[in-house]
Amino acid sequence: MPDFVTLSCPTCGGRLQITKDIERFACGHCGNEHLVSRGGGIVTLSPVVEGLKRIERGTDRIAAEVALNRLTQELRESERELLRCNCAVWTKEDFGMIADRLRELGQLSDDEVRTSSAKGETREQFRQRLIADLPPPALRQLILSNERGFLKRPLRPELLSFLQRRLELKTRMERARAQIAKYEQELAD
Repeated sequence: MPDFVTLSCPTCGGRLQITKDIERFACGHCGNEHLVSRGGGIVTLSPVVEGLKRIERGTDRIAAEVALNRLTQELRESERELLRCNCAVWTKEDFGMIADRLRELGQLSDDEVRTSSAKGETREQFRQRLIADLPPPALRQLILSNERGFLKRPLRPELLSFLQRRLELKTRMERARAQIAKYEQELAD
């Protein structure tokens, strides 16, 4: 009985002689590494790359789970901080000026103001809801309007700081939500 088995390289088809003591080797023709599996009198070869791909998939899954946990925590922290950013820095004049600019930019309609009144919402409640619901593009537009002098008067520093912080938090939250969706999709696959 021979001390070796003759097989073909799964990568290049070259003839290989596998001895009984070899568990891993590189093809003399193409140089690719293979693992030797023996069982039930059968000898098979599998490229080392397949084993690495399985390890990589497992590692990717663990990394996605860790990232998902981190991003979920970051999202919670951002939401809490956003709730702490209240509207106390806004005066009625500030709000009027901002509301006028939002109307000019198409971010606020008179219908929204009327609907708010019809719902029994107070002006203060409407102001707080409007400011809380402003999406990042509207916040960016307000900040740019201030920088470019498109407002009736420049925003007070504390109000500008408030808008910039809200923009930062909302942008971070949007990014975290997108990454969470991506990692959840990866974990589902």
